[in-house]
Amino acid sequence: MIRDPKDLKFRLTEVSENLFVIRDDLLPWGLGTKWRKFFGLYESLEPELSLKADTKRIILWGNLHSNYLAAFTYLFYLKKKPMFVFAYTKDKTKSSFNQTLVKNHSKTLFLFSSRSTAESEAMEWLRKNPDDILLPEFGMHIGVHQGLCSLWRDLEEHIVANQCSAYAKKRSTEILLEIGSGQTYLSCFDYFYPKGIPVLGVSVGERKDSWLSKREEIQKAMGLREAIIPEEFVFEPKDPKERRFRPRMNQRTDKIEKFLRETGIYLEPMYGGKILPFLLERKSAQTLYYLHQGGGYQHLGLLMANPNLVSAISKKEARHV
Repeated sequence: MIRDPKDLKFRLTEVSENLFVIRDDLLPWGLGTKWRKFFGLYESLEPELSLKADTKRIILWGNLHSNYLAAFTYLFYLKKKPMFVFAYTKDKTKSSFNQTLVKNHSKTLFLFSSRSTAESEAMEWLRKNPDDILLPEFGMHIGVHQGLCSLWRDLEEHIVANQCSAYAKKRSTEILLEIGSGQTYLSCFDYFYPKGIPVLGVSVGERKDSWLSKREEIQKAMGLREAIIPEEFVFEPKDPKERRFRPRMNQRTDKIEKFLRETGIYLEPMYGGKILPFLLERKSAQTLYYLHQGGGYQHLGLLMANPNLVSAISKKEARHV
């Protein structure tokens, strides 16, 4: 099990001469890039956590089924830090992999039916227990960027080496990510844009204009430069129903299955499945690096319900470089 950020390996799958997939989805439990964010956050919090270490508690809040809440609850548990989790879900009967991680690894779990109630109750808890540490939803913190920078350095090293090849010299280089909360995207943009490498994003949870309106606020929370993102760098799915955090597996199973059979890479429907059309389109003209941020375990039920996808995973071996 990973206990130290040095254990987080940089893995790359070369799909073709002009498409590389960064395989954070191969990190344990499908937690993906959340491992890197957590270690950066934890290192930033350590001085504060060491004060009154026996009584200081971590307060998390967020969607019960979210990748963020599941990952950070589990990872704080590994650090033996007691957590009080304020989670919201509209359907308390719904079960999921992420829900199981939250329930099994939080010291105390409070459930609410709305996001606003979960947030207000968490704030009220902090008011009564000021020594505790309340993290913002999605863990937005300056430490998150610090945790991701080692990934960007490894990626930059590969890009520089690859640009020396005769094939790559004829093409420009781009990086492609999904935009959920936007932390990983903005961290990547902050690192690479000054170096002349475009960082493209697909907003998969909300409209493009809605996310761009929050850009400055997120950059401030993460301690990033308040750089304006060129509008042509951010895309959104053409179907309005795709611009929200809801898997629609039946609408993209064929494309996911085809990509899986060709590459050995499973793109889950919430994020990767939505970005697949952009990935296939952009790679035709550029050398493209796509960051697979993980999260597939949350959708194992959808995967296992499709025998063709299970068969493809069992038969295809991905090639790492």
